[in-house]
Amino acid sequence: MLSVQQNTEDQITITISGDFDALAAETTRQELVDIAASWKGNVSVDMSQVSFLDSSGVGALVFLSKRMAEKSQTVSLTGVSGQPGEVIQMLRIDRSIPVQFRA
Repeated sequence: MLSVQQNTEDQITITISGDFDALAAETTRQELVDIAASWKGNVSVDMSQVSFLDSSGVGALVFLSKRMAEKSQTVSLTGVSGQPGEVIQMLRIDRSIPVQFRA
């Protein structure tokens, strides 16, 4: 569901796959809290394998973004398409979190 890979000394990629719904958000909650508390670099969230996104998943992404911003770090979303992309655009999340949409 969620995997973390360190790309460089100051950049990690979190890959999310499947549905990022209430169950997935709860399952990954502690990992996101730990990343927000301890990581001192920027975070890229690869959403190319996410097929469904609900309000709980959006909340988890916003939580991570806000916590990283408090430390002057950034969160960006990549590979966004389909229903997750529609939700992100509809809620205007792409105005506060940089998003790379996939065709």
